[in-house]
Amino acid sequence: MKTNMPSMVPTFCALFCCVAAVSAQTHNAVSVTAKVRDFKEISPSDTAGAHPHFNNGNGCSAQELGVNTVQPDLDVNGPADGGAFVGDNRNPKLVDSLPSSLAKCYSPVDRFSDWFSDKPGINRAFLVDMRFDWDEAKGAYTFGDKTFFPIDNGNTFTKVNPAEGTFGHLQTGTVDGVDLSQHDYGFTMELHTNFTYTEGQGQLVTISGDDDIWLFLNGKRVADLGGVHALQTATVNLDSLKGALGLESGKSYPFDFFFAERHTASSSCTITTNLTIGTPVTAGLKPRVALNSAVKASPVAIFDRSGRLVRTLGAGNSAAAEWDRLDAAGHAAAPGVYYWRTASQGPSASGLVVVR
Repeated sequence: MKTNMPSMVPTFCALFCCVAAVSAQTHNAVSVTAKVRDFKEISPSDTAGAHPHFNNGNGCSAQELGVNTVQPDLDVNGPADGGAFVGDNRNPKLVDSLPSSLAKCYSPVDRFSDWFSDKPGINRAFLVDMRFDWDEAKGAYTFGDKTFFPIDNGNTFTKVNPAEGTFGHLQTGTVDGVDLSQHDYGFTMELHTNFTYTEGQGQLVTISGDDDIWLFLNGKRVADLGGVHALQTATVNLDSLKGALGLESGKSYPFDFFFAERHTASSSCTITTNLTIGTPVTAGLKPRVALNSAVKASPVAIFDRSGRLVRTLGAGNSAAAEWDRLDAAGHAAAPGVYYWRTASQGPSASGLVVVR
């Protein structure tokens, strides 16, 4: 089987390539594994062993936003937690000096090192799969949760230490109409993946939420929404920062995101980006696309607009007459125009299919 597109491609392109533009998006959804660490936050009924940074009542005014709370370079030499979580040795560090109105959020400052390291007796670690769905209107992947409580009772997560559960739902009462007993407050989350920078493509990352949120690209701080605050948002344009970040088009770099939920009653976390990150999710794909009933008796080769062989389907069954929208590696094909032809030695069939 040849891997180059047959001679029919120029003809097809001339006739049909205006049918649909190929999006830069490559998968219906991607998933990134994050680590969540639960802390025993201060509660009305029990303060013994509680971490001083979680629900301490020392509200940090939102007017302090814009003040950098963490250092410009990510500490990439932190202690690894047994190698079970890629990137767990990459941690933010507080700046050397904070305004007094903001410093109270992190007092005592030496306890900040507890946030993103596994520390028995201080925190309990869990792995959570975060699914980013492709939003056609935005042209970006989005993870969005306006009630972000990933380790609430009944949620799906994996214990790093099989013998340890969460600290549980420690709060009582109602605030702003929210029943506090329904949620596990007092946790941090870190997410590490990679992205490829492509100059001139308008690559963006928008993050929003409450409370603390930090984003690092190539180990450099690009968004700092530190402190206990209501919902806040920051957007990063990679082209405008390529020099400061040392980015070269076509190369891959680390993407490091950090989050903390530290005060009742809300918790929100959203990441929207047109970067390709994470692992493709193949479950729940759109329905198969029909090719032609004539292809049942012959293998079928599917090509993209550039002539790259995307997939070869088998012969002799109905599967060859339909395409499940997956490439040879099992990844979801990007929306756009594709071409197919039978590979038999006798009379052949060919055609065009549009994936939306």
